[in-house]
Amino acid sequence: EERTGLTAFNLGVTNGKPEEFLAFARYAIEDLNMKPSLFIVGVDHDAFDNFRVQPQTINIGALRSKLDITEGQYLLNLIKLLKENLTIEYLYDVFRSSYYNVVGFPASTDIFKANGYKIDTGDKNNPDRWDKKAEEVILNVFRSGGDQLSEKRKQYFESFLDFAQKNNVEVRIMLLPFHPNILKKLGMSSDFINMYNQLNQYFNEVGKKFNFKYYDFTDIKTFNGDPNDFADLVHIEDRNSDKILDV
Repeated sequence: EERTGLTAFNLGVTNGKPEEFLAFARYAIEDLNMKPSLFIVGVDHDAFDNFRVQPQTINIGALRSKLDITEGQYLLNLIKLLKENLTIEYLYDVFRSSYYNVVGFPASTDIFKANGYKIDTGDKNNPDRWDKKAEEVILNVFRSGGDQLSEKRKQYFESFLDFAQKNNVEVRIMLLPFHPNILKKLGMSSDFINMYNQLNQYFNEVGKKFNFKYYDFTDIKTFNGDPNDFADLVHIEDRNSDKILDV
């Protein structure tokens, strides 16, 4: 708000993809009668993978109605979702949540800043600090998500850009940064490098048609970022956020 002079709303969803960009933009303008001036969209490097439509979008009728998703596709997605997630671990989590809901949840040991960011201390440049399972999850995303940009997600993305353009909304796109420790490992992955190069090429090409500003912040060096200002391997905190906004 300080930098743009506009009222801002920070909308975040888990692993957002182009179908979210389009669905939320249409919902805000068509259903809520909002008149935004600017969309700043942070894009994950796996946003154009070939996995199915995100559950949080397809399972919410108000958002699903903004996409070309049939009732049959919705039901099939729901069945697959239940099949994948109805595990012993999931049932245990449900039981644990229900138990604590009755007896009371343990006191949180987390401390938060006034702006909502969690205070997390320690040397985040130390590779031993990070959970190895978290590293593997990130690496596996690019091993299993396909080595080509999803044509369907490219259609959703361009529909989002077209919708924004018709409603006089400026769009700025940025590829989000990785912590240097995981970026070093990703740099040795041909799957990641292939997707990254395709994304860069695609954004530069489609940017000429829709005239949006594109920023590649994959490496924190591009915005003089601080490796100690990460919540985890893929989420920056407030100081790095401010540095990105200053670019």
